[in-house]
Amino acid sequence: MLDTDQYHQHQIAAIEQVNPGRVSEIKHGQWDWKLSIEDKQQSLL
Repeated sequence: MLDTDQYHQHQIAAIEQVNPGRVSEIKHGQWDWKLSIEDKQQSLL
């Protein structure tokens, strides 16, 4: 959805039921959406 410019980030967040900040992180390559939350937390340790 980010690639099409059809939706704003807040609209994508509402559709996917996530925090708008998470959409921004994904857009800027700061968060890999393929990882589970547990995997992401483990990588921070």
